[in-house]
Amino acid sequence: MAAHFGKLFFDSEGVQSLESISSKIKADDLVTIIYTSGTTGNPKGVMLSHANIMHVVTATSALLVVKNTEKVLSFLPLCHIYERAVSFCYCYKGASVYFCGTDNLSGPNGDLAAVAPIAFTTVPRLLEKIYEAIYNKGLALDGVKRKLFFLGLKPHRPL
Repeated sequence: MAAHFGKLFFDSEGVQSLESISSKIKADDLVTIIYTSGTTGNPKGVMLSHANIMHVVTATSALLVVKNTEKVLSFLPLCHIYERAVSFCYCYKGASVYFCGTDNLSGPNGDLAAVAPIAFTTVPRLLEKIYEAIYNKGLALDGVKRKLFFLGLKPHRPL
């Protein structure tokens, strides 16, 4: 696998170097340390091996409906285990991952519009902030526009 990716980025000497390095890596070798936020106590470093990462990737990548020709957006910090795990899966599946921040996501010139991704990961708090921004725009409306806006937010019964 290293040779395949290496050919995309390196000349033949670089590919040989990459193959030499990758052949020495063992499944139990440490690949990363992720620190917990410490919300339930002191922060702790979690040491993950190549086998840990690949187990997550192979066990969950089938759940991501993304093809190697598609684009995905990554805006959560990579220190966030959820974002890092999903990014590994995206790479494993060959998707093009576009990394950006949250400061330029929305609007006609934002990263969502520019990249037009098939998927992105998020967390509940970010969705709450988006909902609050939309809701506050509704509060600024008046008359019929305001009534229609808030009518659209109410849950409806199926016909």
